[in-house]
Amino acid sequence: MTRREVIKRTALLSGYALSASVLQGILSGCEAETAPGWVPEFLSEEQGRWLAEIGETMLPASDSGPGAKDVLVHRYIDAVVKSCFKEKQQQNFNTGLNDLNQMAMDGQGKSIDLLSGDQRLAMLNELDQTAKAAIKANPPKPGDETYDRNTFFLQLKQMVIAGFFTSERVAKEMLLFDPVPGVWEPCIPFEEVGKTWAI
Repeated sequence: MTRREVIKRTALLSGYALSASVLQGILSGCEAETAPGWVPEFLSEEQGRWLAEIGETMLPASDSGPGAKDVLVHRYIDAVVKSCFKEKQQQNFNTGLNDLNQMAMDGQGKSIDLLSGDQRLAMLNELDQTAKAAIKANPPKPGDETYDRNTFFLQLKQMVIAGFFTSERVAKEMLLFDPVPGVWEPCIPFEEVGKTWAI
């Protein structure tokens, strides 16, 4: 899948225009750290656990393929936030994760990673509906960097989708994958081609 297709799918599946920071993460080619014993670069370890469970709830493993945890979406998001977000955006992301966890604590008395799958899904579905309605009624103004739960949630959803579809495993197991289209011939006589290739 090309980056252009990832951008289209992410916007389509999230139902919301891609934010500049999510777009930058896709275009910059951020990848999840795959080494065992991963330690987040931006997130706390606790936030990494929350994010892993949120991603898995949004895109769970099934008989047809891996889930968000299997392809390390939480690690991808950590890399994007560390590398592609400005300081204020990083602060908002941190605030947003803590806000979602506080919602779980207030509603169920447990952190978001300790909720049952059904409890977490119900909470995220409610957030999704609320966020879409709020953004439709009052779209965020370009350049406004104040924290907003609705904007954060839809951005997080986009990041999960983008991280999933840009992962190597999803590309190889679930999508058509051709790492080098066609046959690479580094040296072709000009007479065989007749023109210089456009890039």
